Amino acid sequence: MAGETSSKPDRSIARNSGVSSWPCLAGVLDQGRATGALEFNGSPLDEGRSLMSCLEGAMLVSRSFGEIDRFQQVVDHLLTSLRPAAHRIVAEPGD
Repeated sequence: MAGETSSKPDRSIARNSGVSSWPCLAGVLDQGRATGALEFNGSPLDEGRSLMSCLEGAMLVSRSFGEIDRFQQVVDHLLTSLRPAAHRIVAEPGD
C-alpha cells in the first residue's frame, strides 16, 4: 500500500504546478498584446493558463509516445496562433 500511495500524483503539486508563473506570463502576454506583437481573445491570465495547459498536456503525450515531434507541433501551433493575423504564415495543404 505504501508503494501505491507514493506512485499516485500529489494533487496539491498538480494543482499548484505553474501557478506562481501565471501572473508573470499574463504580464508578458498583456505587454505583447499592447505593443501589437501578440493577438489573442480573452484575458492575458486566461490565455496564459490555456497556453500552459496545452504545453503540459503536449509534453505528457509526447513523452508517452516517445515522440518529441508531437510536442514541437503543439508549440509551433501555439506560437502561430498568438501572432497577429497580418504576420501569420499559413502553410499550403500538403506542405
